[in-house]
This record gives sequence, structure tokens and C-alpha cells, in this order.
Amino acid sequence: MLEDEIGVKEIQLEINPSPKNREKLSSKEAELKKYRYMEEEFWRQKSGMKWFKDGDRNTRFFHYNRVVKLDMAKAYDRVSWVFLTKVLRRFGISELIIDMVWRLVSNNWYSILMNGQPYGFFKSTRGMKQGDPLSPTLFIIAAEVLARGLNKLNKDKDFKGFDMPKWSPPINHLSYADDTILFCSGEKVSIRKMMGILQEYEKIGQLIILSKSFFYLHDNTPPIVAIRLRRITGIRQGNFPFTNLGCPVFYGRKKNVYYEEMMRKIQRRIMSWQNKWLSYGGKVALITSVLQSMPLYLLSAMNPTKKVMSQLKQIFAGFFRSKSGDDKGKHCIAWDELCYPKVEGGIGMRSLNDVSKALYSKLWWNFRTSTSLWSTYMWNKYCKKQHPLLAESKGASHVWKKMVEVREEVEHNIWWQIGSGEVSFWFDNWTKQGALYFTENQRGREEEIEVKRFITNEGWDG
Repeated sequence: MLEDEIGVKEIQLEINPSPKNREKLSSKEAELKKYRYMEEEFWRQKSGMKWFKDGDRNTRFFHYNRVVKLDMAKAYDRVSWVFLTKVLRRFGISELIIDMVWRLVSNNWYSILMNGQPYGFFKSTRGMKQGDPLSPTLFIIAAEVLARGLNKLNKDKDFKGFDMPKWSPPINHLSYADDTILFCSGEKVSIRKMMGILQEYEKIGQLIILSKSFFYLHDNTPPIVAIRLRRITGIRQGNFPFTNLGCPVFYGRKKNVYYEEMMRKIQRRIMSWQNKWLSYGGKVALITSVLQSMPLYLLSAMNPTKKVMSQLKQIFAGFFRSKSGDDKGKHCIAWDELCYPKVEGGIGMRSLNDVSKALYSKLWWNFRTSTSLWSTYMWNKYCKKQHPLLAESKGASHVWKKMVEVREEVEHNIWWQIGSGEVSFWFDNWTKQGALYFTENQRGREEEIEVKRFITNEGWDG
């Protein structure tokens, strides 16, 4: 896992503080930050799908991908310089800085190589050349303008957004790099207002490829709504599930078919080793470092069915026991026992069920300790009127049900340090001995009392 690799790189840097080791550490930290952000973006999108299924039938889900399958750098060379200066002024940047930026971006000249020889010499009129260190900044500024324009729609009385659970923050878009999802109702006025924002965005030099964009609707949506959306937007209708940020997005019951692509990737990787002679030690190394790492991202964002988890276990066990060279293969010990730590008689491979439990424990930790958009949404949806320890899982999303399974164990390991005293007296672990709620004579208590109620200027209120 990346956290382990970063730990190794930190130790290497302490032993040998060379620029090369520092660069390797920075690279791994950047990669970890990227995947953590991708994971959070996916959870933001995933958290709304349960409401999509059970909410008002008039709600609509609208999705598009901007410049799909294009390298990010290729979108930088279209940003208008005039737009750039206007935005910098609106951001409150001083004229001195704006003048420096203008002279920097506008003084670009190019030649064309033909048969290895440069021909011509012309000046650029927009954007920056690919690979320029400043070029990502143009894309970030353009994306910020789009986000602010879409957020402004939430204050428009004529705009009806995607119906969300009561108390939920208004959400009409989610973005990661050049992948954007919009949430909107099926009303004509709302659709046109959202398309107006996108058209203004295109005027600054960006491009939305409508032919590669899709909108998605609930199965119970009247066909007339789909026709209306196609006519107004020029975008085709897609079908659930669809893949976003490497994970299937769906509503309703979990199905094994949603995980078939992941299974095929693992099988293809095993097939690539088929003609190689591998010892048991080599297979253990490949399973732990390659095969078991492949489903990790999906396991951190999804809760696969028991059948999928069982099939993954069978694939790993089959590869470990398969024939290699003259080896006829052996089946002398259960796979679950092989996953025990070496000190307990196993060979140190990880159980995917334990990995899944650890990942959802981390998810509960993030839910309880962070203030991200996802955690705010989940809190307002499930815990607005009660403490998370009391929140039920009946009728909730697959994700919340799995989080509830691990919450008690995680809560015992979260210590809340008393500051202003706003932690829960009964339900938060502020004593380092576990929440008082878990004591035998307090199990039925459900009242919410903050610790500060028992603190005075002199100390504890006896």
C-alpha cells in the first residue's frame, strides 16, 4: 500500500538525505494525495445514489464528461488570455502581478517542424505550450470559474436542482480533473440555465464534447423527459451502471456483474505469468504486492457481494496452488489459514475480508473526524437528529450499512480530547476507556449531553 511505501521512503531519506530520495518521497506523497482525493470524490457521488433510488420520482440525474479521454495538458492551450486577466482581477490580484502574468503568457512564439527542419515563426494567441509549468494553472482557474458559476445557480429562485435529503447541502456538480458530473432536475428552465453556464464556459476557450457525454435517468422517468433532455442539451442518454473514477456507479441492489471488469483484469495479469516458472515464495510476493493490490481501490469505495469476495479468494488460492514447471500443485492447507500472520503459522498474506473491514474502519474514522462535503452529506442524511452511535442502518445505503458494522470497534479507538467541551458525554470516548454509553447500566440511554455541561470555571461540577 502507498502508506507503507511512503514509510519506507521516509526511512531511506533519513538514512540518505539525497535529492533523489527526496524526489521519490515527494512523488509517492503526491500519488497518495491524488488517490485520496479520487476516493473522496467517488464517495461524494456514491452517497447520493441511494436517494436517487428511493427519493421523489421526479428527481433527475444528469451527467456529462468534459473533454473525455484527453490528456489534461491538451486542454490548457485553449484558455483565452483576456479571460485570464479578467478572472485575476475578480480574484483581487494586484495589477502588478496581472501585468507580469500577461507578459509571461502572451510572449509565446512557435515554429513548425517539417521533415526535421523548422519552418515559419508565428505568435500564439491563447493558452500556453504543453509542458509549461504554468499551464495547469490556466485549467485550474477555468475550472474554478465553472464551479462558481454552477454554485451560483443554487441561489437562483428559478433553478430547481437535484432533490436531496432534508438538511443536505445543495449539490449540483462534482468535479475531478476533466471529469465532471452535474446534478439537475428535469425541468426545462433548470436544464437551460445549467446549459447556459456550460456555454459561457466554452466561450473562454474550453471545450465540452457532447458526443462523448451522457445523461442518466431513473428507470421510472417518463420517456418525454429523456426526449426533452436530448433536444435541449444535444447529449445522449446512458444507462446505469456507468464507470466513474474507476468505480461502477449504480443504484438498487448490488450485482456481481458490476465487478466483472475487475475480475477480468486480475485474470489477465495471472495469464501473463502463465509461462513463467514461479516458486511458492515468488507466488506469495506476486499475490501480496500485485494481485491483492489490484482490487484495493475498489474495495475502499465499494462493498462487493459475498460471492465476489469468495471468487477473489478462489482466484488467489488457485494461482498459489497452480502448477509451475514440474510442480503438480498442492492443496494442503486452507486459504484462510495461509492468511494468518507468520507468527501464527500463516505466510503473511492478507485476507480481503480483513482488508475490507480496515478500509471501512478508515471510512468511519473520516466520517467522524473530517468536515468534507461527503461527511457533511452523510451526517445530515443519517445522524441529523441522533448521535452516529445510535443511527440505524435499516433501509440505508450499502455503504452506510457496512460502516455501521465496524463503528463500535472504531469508536473504542477514537479518543476525543476535551477543548470547548462540545463532545458527547455519553457517546464519545473522552475518558480513553471507551464511551460511557457502552457500560452495562447505560446501554438504553439516548439523551444527548455535552461534556461542558459538567464543567465550571473551577473544574468539574460535582
